[in-house]
Amino acid sequence: MVPTSKDFIIFTLESYIIGVEVNHVDEVALPTAVKPLPISSSALLGLFRIRQTACPLIDITKLLELRPSQAINEDEKRILIVNSRNQTFGIEVEHILDIITTSEEHVLNPSEVTDTPPFIKHTIITQNKQTVHILDIEALINTVINQTKELFILQS
Repeated sequence: MVPTSKDFIIFTLESYIIGVEVNHVDEVALPTAVKPLPISSSALLGLFRIRQTACPLIDITKLLELRPSQAINEDEKRILIVNSRNQTFGIEVEHILDIITTSEEHVLNPSEVTDTPPFIKHTIITQNKQTVHILDIEALINTVINQTKELFILQS
């Protein structure tokens, strides 16, 4: 369950409103050039530079089993620089909506939620009656790391 209250940055992906706990977000960056990797999972788009450091960029639409949006305003795309357990990744998002604070009374029981994409930790209902699916950043990053490790093992 969510402690008394938490802050989330919320954004759109396909028809979903997705949230990430603010404590996992280091910054929000503009899209930049990405260098593809020769061996990587389909969800790992490649590497990009953030302050002279190479950072992996994740396509979470693939991990969440969503279609990449075709009609996105390129000016609204952003990269969330997220971290978990000393791992830093970029996540490309379609449109950042807001930063919200919510309390555990707004968290839905998993049995109350249908049509939930994978890697969702929990779902909340905002005061505006929006349904927001909160990403499990640790599970998402671990999956990308494990998929990439498996590819390296298969190539050996």
